Amino acid sequence: MYSSLSLGCYTGCYDILSLLDNFIAMKKEELMHLFSGIEDKIPFHKALGLKVDQMEKGKVRFYLSFKEEFIGNYLQRFYHGGVLSAAMDGAAGAAAGSYLFPSKSMGTLSTMDIRIDYMKPVKDQDIHVHAEVTSAGKRSIFVRMYVTYVNDTKVLVEGRAVMNVRQSDPNPIN
Repeated sequence: MYSSLSLGCYTGCYDILSLLDNFIAMKKEELMHLFSGIEDKIPFHKALGLKVDQMEKGKVRFYLSFKEEFIGNYLQRFYHGGVLSAAMDGAAGAAAGSYLFPSKSMGTLSTMDIRIDYMKPVKDQDIHVHAEVTSAGKRSIFVRMYVTYVNDTKVLVEGRAVMNVRQSDPNPIN
């Protein structure tokens, strides 16, 4: 990414951009390790069958294999909107968590607000659920999500979520 550039340094300088490339690659590897098997760590993701397909800081793509149980319109075999919104909510949480990585605040995320626009009906096919952090503050992270068929780039469903980043409470109420 940055390796094609180099900084002119006096003797003894390191190629800073090469070091940066190595650091970025290491962080991506750590992220994928952390989120690999997420479908087994989060029971609802396991029930849906969400699989992490791609991930980098602040960005995730889930793969969702079609199941008969996902049908909401049996005449036309369209996905139920609840399945799509749940998958998009999960993707938003994963994108926000990867954005915070390696901060301890990762585990304190919750969905504060979510909006889903069903632009086209989603037929009985495997889909990708994409999510990307668009901006972040100290207490909120804003995420854009969208759904496509696996072999297509046309957006079928899109949404926006605001994720709440809770600060650690020294005296939590049980």
